[in-house]
Amino acid sequence: MNTRYTKAGVLLITMFCLWQTRQLFAGPLLGVDATSGSNGLVSGNGGLTLGWQFQVSNPNGISVNGLGFWDYQSDGFFLDQTFDVGLWNSSTGNLLAESVITSSSTLVPSLDTAGGWRVNSISSLTLTTGGLYTIGALMPVTGANQIVSDPGTYQAAPGINFEDFDRQIGSSTLAMPNIGPPYSGAIWLGPTFTFGAVPEPSSISLLLAGLALPGMFRRFQRKNKIGT
Repeated sequence: MNTRYTKAGVLLITMFCLWQTRQLFAGPLLGVDATSGSNGLVSGNGGLTLGWQFQVSNPNGISVNGLGFWDYQSDGFFLDQTFDVGLWNSSTGNLLAESVITSSSTLVPSLDTAGGWRVNSISSLTLTTGGLYTIGALMPVTGANQIVSDPGTYQAAPGINFEDFDRQIGSSTLAMPNIGPPYSGAIWLGPTFTFGAVPEPSSISLLLAGLALPGMFRRFQRKNKIGT
């Protein structure tokens, strides 16, 4: 057997396996990202949590790994304000994850060049397909940081179905938004999250097989040398 061609074949197969699976482990993806829009101040005097509801459509669910908040002009939050962001199971109202976003949180670029997203990493959290979830951020008593508002446009990542914008009025602490928008076309895009797809078992097996091929080939070579 011509080992030169065998080695080339193993290399090609390994590269193919890695190429097929690299998207599954790439990231992070923004759950919803702004693409354009006005930026307006929102004050939470009396208690106000703003956010939005979504449904997971990816067949294997998604793995949330970060919570974030909009940073207008990507230069940090005015007056060094912070934003408490939470993620809930919409059906049960259970708070699944929470993080306080600051000016030193990691900046993730947005499709909207007017700003970016400040994101904190969280422990990986799997959201199941078909499940309804809500993300929200507690607004400060005095509005200082502008969020994306209407008129504007935004897009959900693959594997996410955007449902609607929601709000919670009257709680001075973070609370799940459960009241719909006051008018058609209302946008208050302050919080978002980052995530990665949950890979199918067959894709993981394909990756492992690709990684194992070079070692199998070396063992094959040694066996042939011994037998000659």
